[in-house]
Amino acid sequence: MNRSFSKGIMYTLLSSLCIAFMGVAMKEGSANVSDSMILFFRTLIPFIALLFFINSISFKQIGQDFKIHLLRALTAMIGQFAYIACINQASIFEATLLYYTGPLFIPVLARIFYKKPMNLKMVLSIIIGFIGVALVAHPDSGHFNSAILLGLFSGFAMAVSQVCNYGLTSDSHYINNVFALYGLGSIVCLIPLVVDFIMGTAFSGTNNNASGLNLSWFILLMAFILPGLLSLGNQALRDLSYRQVENPGHLSPFMFSAVVFSAILEFIIFAKVPNALAWGGMVLITLSSILIMFARSDKKCEGGESPQERLPQKSGAVRL
Repeated sequence: MNRSFSKGIMYTLLSSLCIAFMGVAMKEGSANVSDSMILFFRTLIPFIALLFFINSISFKQIGQDFKIHLLRALTAMIGQFAYIACINQASIFEATLLYYTGPLFIPVLARIFYKKPMNLKMVLSIIIGFIGVALVAHPDSGHFNSAILLGLFSGFAMAVSQVCNYGLTSDSHYINNVFALYGLGSIVCLIPLVVDFIMGTAFSGTNNNASGLNLSWFILLMAFILPGLLSLGNQALRDLSYRQVENPGHLSPFMFSAVVFSAILEFIIFAKVPNALAWGGMVLITLSSILIMFARSDKKCEGGESPQERLPQKSGAVRL
């Protein structure tokens, strides 16, 4: 296969742009409907699309790893709920940045559950990252921003979800893992959605439509359709980017462009600009995560992961 690093960068940047737009779509959608409804359709639409490849899916293999798939879906959805809650209480920039703190937790989780070694370089990198988190936590006139805890928890939950990858069978195929993640994720999100319908809160969002747009078709697009399509786009573009390089870790610096794109979109649409502390935190968190990923890469861990997946693992890593 002919590989092109420049194409790998291009696909990675486009994938990151999908993530940034997804944050905007969920923020706008949550102004009018519940978070559970947004996340249900965010997982349901990709799941329906994957039904076209049902002949390539091994339900026997999914069944063998069902408990792990269920745990991955559960923790991934919990992370997504925390992420969208952070978006609503803080900013898209901060929520996206803290979502990318997953690599700070992965070495610790891998050490606890799989006895993976941690060297001094990793420990120092993690410390640098949490110094960055501390900076991001003080963007509002020097006062601690409690919404940052939600963003940090989203990164932790996604890290747990990705650590589960290592428990999959060695021949677990990518499409099986994606199908199980979106399928079980839809079921997980359906439970709080049913509760919202019973409580009459399914169509009562934050009413914080900061962009000022109030069109029914726009609300429908933002809440029900766009997040799912962007999630599919992110998956496809990320897969294309990995096919262009020998070591996906070399693309890791460009994956964090999602944070920059989020800041740009938030400025254009919502007229919000991160302050100097938030930008400083972004630099430290990005540097820390990249150092951790390259530390793993130096040990020749398997590739194909996103920033949330830098764990030596079997094939089939999935980026939600």
